[in-house]
Amino acid sequence: MFFDKKGILTYCSNSFEKLTGQKPGDLLKGLVKYRSIIHPDNHLHVINTINNSILNEQSCKLEFRIVMSNISEKYVDAILNPVYGSLGEIIGYGLSLRDITELKKNEIELLKKQYRLNRTNKELERIIELRTSDLQQKSAHLADSRTQFQNFVNYSAIWETFHDASGRIIYSSNAFEKITGYPVSDLLTEKVKIENLVHPDDLSDFAIKYSSALIGERVDDFEFRIFTKNHEIKWVSETIHQIYLDDGSRIGIRSGIKDVSFRRQLQKELFETKGYLENLFNYANVPIIVWQTDGKIIRFNPAFERLTQYTANEVIGKQIDCLFPEKTKEIALQLFQNTVHLQALNETEIPIECKNGDTKVIVWNSALVHEQTNKTITATIAQGQDISGRVEAEKRVFSAIIEAEERERSSFARELHDGLGPLLSSIKFGYEWLERPGLKTPREEIIKKIAANTDEAIRTVKEISSKLSPYVLTNFGPVFAISSYIDKISQIHDTQFHFESNTDKRFNPEIEVSLYRATLECINNAIKHAKAENVFISIIHLDESITVDISDDGIGFELAKELENPKGLGLFNMSNRIKSLGGDFKIFSEPEKGVHISFLLYL
Repeated sequence: MFFDKKGILTYCSNSFEKLTGQKPGDLLKGLVKYRSIIHPDNHLHVINTINNSILNEQSCKLEFRIVMSNISEKYVDAILNPVYGSLGEIIGYGLSLRDITELKKNEIELLKKQYRLNRTNKELERIIELRTSDLQQKSAHLADSRTQFQNFVNYSAIWETFHDASGRIIYSSNAFEKITGYPVSDLLTEKVKIENLVHPDDLSDFAIKYSSALIGERVDDFEFRIFTKNHEIKWVSETIHQIYLDDGSRIGIRSGIKDVSFRRQLQKELFETKGYLENLFNYANVPIIVWQTDGKIIRFNPAFERLTQYTANEVIGKQIDCLFPEKTKEIALQLFQNTVHLQALNETEIPIECKNGDTKVIVWNSALVHEQTNKTITATIAQGQDISGRVEAEKRVFSAIIEAEERERSSFARELHDGLGPLLSSIKFGYEWLERPGLKTPREEIIKKIAANTDEAIRTVKEISSKLSPYVLTNFGPVFAISSYIDKISQIHDTQFHFESNTDKRFNPEIEVSLYRATLECINNAIKHAKAENVFISIIHLDESITVDISDDGIGFELAKELENPKGLGLFNMSNRIKSLGGDFKIFSEPEKGVHISFLLYL
């Protein structure tokens, strides 16, 4: 959207309807107020932020919710930027909105998970701190090494057991009761056996590990599930060490079992989060690629496979330059290598070569991937957008413009050859006729014919000159010239023209010609094609710009189809003429809804 310095909305793009459900035309006509789409909870903050930015002549960026025409809500981010004229003065403000609803939902979900993880981590730290403090307090009262060790194992969170050489349990720490809910006495009297607590799905692996320990092998961090007294399932990790006397004879084993349920739960949540991120990568509609600092490709998502016809297996492990056409490979490789030196790709156009040999122009954006310490760069991730169709369309437009210019030159050449040429020849013939001796035709009659042909030649020159640069435009300016043209065609057409302007000033000749030609092209299109009953023309001059709005109530057309039509040279010529002067050109149309053209020229 574009607002002039008075805060009047003068332009709104078609994507406004896709975002809000409201028609841009309704917004421009004031039928819909842009403030009404802001969610009530965000209204005051958004309006104040925008007003303060305008007051301070600064840019601003903010996020808020909007209410669509169907009452549903969306999250958007907005960027307000001052728009400057050619002399550096502010002529208005541009406001762009982008739908971030899905991103916001993902952020909220990730924040929830982060909050749960942080809360769990803090609880774990608190528990560790309490248990550590508890152990430190009790260890201070231990008098000898045996008492110190026994108290340590009894108050430790690790369930310690000692087995004799036959496997019978002869000691268990108090942590057994904390972990299982059963008293230690039940274990020592074999009222409760460890194998009876093991989950059925883990019992076979447990039996193998325990048997290997009884024959002298060491077991490290074997994880399995057990049932507690209250039928709760817990994950535990067991480490078994062999106990030997000084003479090397084996007298038993020492087992340490700790509750790892909390860690297992964290691992599960981490796995789910990782899976979610993998889904984002794999199901994203935009091509995404990741390469290491040495240029080797390590990730290649399905959207990139569809774009290039390469499978991930065909490119992973290869250098990134395998995707570049030979003639642009050196420049492209340099840009990609610069990303590891903090020179990110930002809306950078770099072509790639598909498997079938086709070249596609891609707009790239990239970011760096760091290791957990957030210091060392490990890779670069980039997202691309295929703009090949747009580039080809621009080429077709350029070719069409050149063709139109060539036709115009040919037309002028024919007029000079077929119109002015014969008249000049007849004048030359008349003068040669006067020089002949013994004229039968009176000299006065010959001179009269020469004068008549000279007058006709002068009129022809004026007509050709008028087509190139009309007399009324040159002498009275574009506004008067346009008004005069409207007066003339109103006499021979039934269409009603409604013209208004707030200026009669003169401008740079190049500006005047472009303004005049583009406006007449719009008027003639409305007469020839639109079948309009009314045509509205408005020319508004502000400090450093002039804006022209032309609309009709005619039959309209499908804009996308018309822009793809190479025969639609009028639109291309108008747009090219305005944009070549640094101006803006916008057109809106739908079948049966007329045409609205708006263009702005900076003075």
